[in-house]
Amino acid sequence: LQFRSSRGEPVEDHLWWSLGQRHYFGTVGTAVDLALTFRDGKADGSGKPSSIAEVAHFEHAMKSASQNAVFLNVFDLAPALSVPNAILCNTVYSTMGAFHAAVEVYGEEWAFYRTPNPTSCGVCKSLRARHHPVHVYRQSVNLGNTNLKDWEVRYLIRGKLAMKWPGGVYDLLRKNCI
Repeated sequence: LQFRSSRGEPVEDHLWWSLGQRHYFGTVGTAVDLALTFRDGKADGSGKPSSIAEVAHFEHAMKSASQNAVFLNVFDLAPALSVPNAILCNTVYSTMGAFHAAVEVYGEEWAFYRTPNPTSCGVCKSLRARHHPVHVYRQSVNLGNTNLKDWEVRYLIRGKLAMKWPGGVYDLLRKNCI
């Protein structure tokens, strides 16, 4: 993310942000969500207009979200599907692809999986949110805030919902993580 003058010249390059790896052909790469806020442009007392670089403040949306924000974390099902998913998820076909999904709340990520024992709970907590040994993280969607406290969320998932979702009922097309 760069600031440039109306003539295209670099401005305030010490404030530039690297948003991740370069995309190939505009299709492959991870998404980066930013929160953009503007500071008071006349705070210095000079009365003259401030530049956009002085008043704009960027922060990763995940870091600026409230602690009780709920996110839907979306993953490509496998590394080999990242390119097809990126091609299929354009403006024409916005919901096609092979994905895994998990819900993150209070920094803990939960998802539904098939388990070796069909009666075991299929709702599992990830070791690290937005990281998976098989699936490739794509993006997070902020679903809003929960009014529940962190311990209430854990109780709801572990004490109420988890046993209703045994891993043996997982079905790739009908009852899956999405």
